[in-house]
Amino acid sequence: MAKKVFTRQPVASYFNTYFINFMVDAKKGEGIQLAEKYQVTSFPTYLFIDGGGTLIQTMEGALTEKAFLRHPEKLFPNTTNKPLSQNLQPPLRGEAAGL
Repeated sequence: MAKKVFTRQPVASYFNTYFINFMVDAKKGEGIQLAEKYQVTSFPTYLFIDGGGTLIQTMEGALTEKAFLRHPEKLFPNTTNKPLSQNLQPPLRGEAAGL
């Protein structure tokens, strides 16, 4: 996901515009406590947490670019005027379309 989905322009643009994003290793340091707090049991897991620390939604598993964008667009419909997942460019030659 980190190499093949997060770096794609539509994904990076959407998430950097509407969310504060960060990655935590749930098996090390403070990641262990966060995984326990939000009951993370599989990897990868994506958490949508509000400013007060309340878990709004989780998304689990390796996803394609299109699938990864579709979930938050449904969860937060006011973050875009038209679905980005419908306007994706095909991957460049030799680049995987997803995981």
